[in-house]
Amino acid sequence: AGQEVTFEVEVSSGTYVRTLIETLDDAYCSALRRTAVGPLDISRAGTVLTPLEALSFLPRVELDEAQARAIGYGQKLDAGMVSLPSGIQPGSPGSFALVHGDNLIAVARLEESVLRPEVVLVPSS
Repeated sequence: AGQEVTFEVEVSSGTYVRTLIETLDDAYCSALRRTAVGPLDISRAGTVLTPLEALSFLPRVELDEAQARAIGYGQKLDAGMVSLPSGIQPGSPGSFALVHGDNLIAVARLEESVLRPEVVLVPSS
């Protein structure tokens, strides 16, 4: 009782490793780590980026709750109603990451003086 065992097992798909452990003795699995699936193994794994991290090259525009809701519905916003990044004028073309807090709400294009959502990632609630 109270012993801990660490082992590595290579199994085919459909094998329930936790069930295998229970079968060995009156035991339970405290940690389980998958190191390979088919031809993919952990040595080729990478870090998963959040959408906001993946689009960190885009200038950010912070939205308030009402603006985030409107963008979530696919509505456009008057660029004069938000704080554009420094050096960007309301008539300047370009794409922007529209964020509310730590959430990427949408990617929008600035056309004339209007932010038009191109891709909405967070639906309005």
